Amino acid sequence: MNTLFKDPQIQEFFNKNGFVRIKMLDDDDVKELYYFFMSQNLRDHSGYGFNMSMEDDDKEKVSRIRKKIFEVALPKALPHFENAKVIAGSFVVKEKNPQGVVPPHQDWTFVENEGEYYSVTCWIPLVPTRLENGYMGVIKGSHLIYDNIRPSPSPQVPTPLMNHLFAIFPYLEMYEMQPGEALIFDHRTFHASTPNITNDPRVAIGLGFTQADAPICHYSLKQNEKKDTLLKYKVDDQFLLKYDNSKISRMYDNNQEIEGYEIVEELPYVYPNPTSEELLDLIKAAGNTFNIELCEHMAKLFNFNPDGTSKTFESESLPTQEVEERSFWKVYTPMNILREVKFRITGN
Repeated sequence: MNTLFKDPQIQEFFNKNGFVRIKMLDDDDVKELYYFFMSQNLRDHSGYGFNMSMEDDDKEKVSRIRKKIFEVALPKALPHFENAKVIAGSFVVKEKNPQGVVPPHQDWTFVENEGEYYSVTCWIPLVPTRLENGYMGVIKGSHLIYDNIRPSPSPQVPTPLMNHLFAIFPYLEMYEMQPGEALIFDHRTFHASTPNITNDPRVAIGLGFTQADAPICHYSLKQNEKKDTLLKYKVDDQFLLKYDNSKISRMYDNNQEIEGYEIVEELPYVYPNPTSEELLDLIKAAGNTFNIELCEHMAKLFNFNPDGTSKTFESESLPTQEVEERSFWKVYTPMNILREVKFRITGN
């Protein structure tokens, strides 16, 4: 695989773990981007407490925001990379919503050959991030667990994680971060964030990078009952200024295909379908451990006891190990969350 980072030690850490943390923006950069964010009047369109500026319906605004982010952030970001190009730029915001969890997921496949090229998100908070305002967490080593293509749209497309989102959550390694610090993670890495229960928005920027010579593409699920076919589109760096997950999701439900880009191939959609136990064995084998503090926090927000029982019912005391194994995230129904997210995104 080609090198992505200039620093060999950073590259080695990233190859093993699927993420790395780097101080990237200075205080003046952070302030400039934060005040620019405040001037744009972005709304939480889904009402779920999570939004990205790239999903705004006003695509002229999307373009203007990306241009500003590039102007401020790229001069500080690109020197960390070896011969890289930027493919995305957006504000990533958590508004107050006690149940606005972003469950563990992987990002889209952006390059044709992930065995040869890297594709990463560079997530940079503009405010201090912590448990209470929606900090980010990853499953280390998860970029090496599966190598399947990750197409749009969500939540319609079936994935290896979709039936195990809340079994995975307790094994996230969460990071308190300071403004200007970057969490750079492989698009294959499992990642998630907690709800924001404070009164202030958790504001961050997201940048996408790959190697300069990497051919970029977009895979989307073809409309059929079996959900077994992908459409591969040849795209350019303007694609994400025109299309986003919310838009593609609505188009999928209306049996519409992406326009303006060539379909270069139809191919079978094949993805792993593990049990929760099989997936958790792989996660634990990569060195991830149960995060009790995170689990207790999330159980409280969703009105569950840490042992997975509803607070509306009495339950017997359980030993600590049983509490861990029977946590809220194992008994809470992930499909209910997916249906709610889908409804908020698409209205259907």
